[in-house]
Amino acid sequence: MQPDFLLEEVDLIRALKSGGPTAHVQFFNLHKEDMKRMTRLRMDRLLSRRIDESDILQEAFIEYCDRVSKYVEDPRVPPVVWLRRLVRQVISRQNRVNLGAKCRDARREIYELSSAKINVHEFAASLSSVHTKLERLEMQDRLVTLINKMPVIEREILALVHFEQRTVRESAAELGINLEAAKKRYRRALNRLRPILEPDAPSLSNA
Repeated sequence: MQPDFLLEEVDLIRALKSGGPTAHVQFFNLHKEDMKRMTRLRMDRLLSRRIDESDILQEAFIEYCDRVSKYVEDPRVPPVVWLRRLVRQVISRQNRVNLGAKCRDARREIYELSSAKINVHEFAASLSSVHTKLERLEMQDRLVTLINKMPVIEREILALVHFEQRTVRESAAELGINLEAAKKRYRRALNRLRPILEPDAPSLSNA
């Protein structure tokens, strides 16, 4: 088992290993809302008109049940990170199978990191907090342009923290980078957004 696992992660792995199917189902259900959030962000809009989040999670649950016993025998990442990666793979597969690259809309540019994609317009909308519809749409357009220009790793860590509600530590584990690198990328990403979201606020330090 990885030496940098938190104690609660080690305990959870032991519980999954000894608890059998009941523990497996409880763990999956505990994180269902988190996985729904992730699905909303990463499922292509065209695909969402044909299938919903429940379809994705049902497929992910079947795959999870087939693989969780093998995972607990040799865990390389924390349980939540492993589960989220599995769900991301299912979403990515559904995007490819049901839509294909030709269905991408250039205005809703999405990017790929490992096995997942982000709908940038969905993400920008979640960051917008202005009140009038016109101001909100204008801000979203500016955010889309800015987010699309960001390095992939910075866009990903922003999405993980702000849309999917992961901590920076959890985001680092999911992205396979160390915590200090994740913190630095996160600060840089925030600094890129602040002129739009908080035009009067000072920049954060990149140190």
